[in-house]
Amino acid sequence: MWYTLRHLANNHRNPYLPRAELDAFQASRLHRIIGHARATVPYYRQLLRGRTPLEKSGGREIDLGTIPITRKKDLLKLDRKMILCSSYDGRDLITVRTGGTTGIPFEISFDADLLGHRTASHYRAYIANGYKFRDKIANLQFAPVERNKNMARLGLLRKYTVPFGISLEQQIRVIQSIKPTVLEGYASRLSEVARETIRKGIRDLRPKLVVSNSEQLNSDSRSKIRKAFGVEPVNVYDSWEFGIVAWECPKHEGLHVNEDLLKVEIVKDDGTPAGPGEEGELVITDLFNKAMPLIRYGTGDIAVRKETPCTCGRTFFLLNGISGRESERCIFSDGTYAMATTALNWIISHEPQCSEIIEYQGVQNRKGELDLVLVTKEGFSKDNEKYLRNCILKSFPLKRVKVSYVNRIVRTSAGKFKPFVSNVRCP
Repeated sequence: MWYTLRHLANNHRNPYLPRAELDAFQASRLHRIIGHARATVPYYRQLLRGRTPLEKSGGREIDLGTIPITRKKDLLKLDRKMILCSSYDGRDLITVRTGGTTGIPFEISFDADLLGHRTASHYRAYIANGYKFRDKIANLQFAPVERNKNMARLGLLRKYTVPFGISLEQQIRVIQSIKPTVLEGYASRLSEVARETIRKGIRDLRPKLVVSNSEQLNSDSRSKIRKAFGVEPVNVYDSWEFGIVAWECPKHEGLHVNEDLLKVEIVKDDGTPAGPGEEGELVITDLFNKAMPLIRYGTGDIAVRKETPCTCGRTFFLLNGISGRESERCIFSDGTYAMATTALNWIISHEPQCSEIIEYQGVQNRKGELDLVLVTKEGFSKDNEKYLRNCILKSFPLKRVKVSYVNRIVRTSAGKFKPFVSNVRCP
């Protein structure tokens, strides 16, 4: 927690830095992380051999175009020792396991200092939208909230989990008992709670802040949340690889990119930079992850850089929107839904009994039923399968989960992979 408070004290002014100062800071951090990766990470030692990123604009900006884009599929082929800094002891690292929207689990590692940076950027975005340290947060996500007991005793940083596996009616009762000033969670879950709140005419849920993360927040979900809770939701774009990448301020004119932590490029299909207003893939370099550097990491998500700055005065550039890769809704037995990639990824990525799963794909042909196709290592047993099935049934209102196995997941004719295929019409 002290890492977080220290970084928050240092970085709260960064979104207002003059553009020239911010560009110089990014250039300095890029030099350091690229040099560090070249010297200590075998993968980058090979990738960057003979490549020296050129400086442009009098040294204010680094030309990253000389460095190939790295994708998760490239890193999955390698031994972990090839992508970790040789000077780190793995016991000192924090590791999260993510499948994202690819259906392929992958471990991201970082140290406590970077966790402090990311947590500080999280609270910075919340504070910008009115959050106070004494506010109570109700979290509507699959992940159980880890509370800081020392802070909770002081009445600070209070977070409460709203269990996902219970009914919407029960979830609303839990939220009412918490009396939160902040609601945060997946866009799909916030939208469903909002819909049920409107349907039942509930009027005592009036948080001052609603934050949507991990999924796309569409106009329909925005409208429901606004009507149910009386506030405009704040959209946050985040990932396991990089933490919060971009976030809305109270002006809601776009998403501010965390340029003091990340170098974010928008790249067209031909590999050239997209200009303002042009659509392209988000390619991200983490400026602070020394344990497992990610340099020019292709996310697969599509975005547009906004041409004009935000009227709030922050100098971080704006994304006009994120249109992520295709994510389909899994329709549960009670008619509610969740984005399947988020739901499946949480269970498969965080349960030790699922560590032998190489790839997965969900298929839904009937409401309330899920077919799960797995590619596994030999160590994945029938007991592991039973545990996975029970875990899914316990977490989500499904009538049936069927598990089958293949040697490889079939790609589309274009070589793309769909982590979830739905043949059920969304409500």
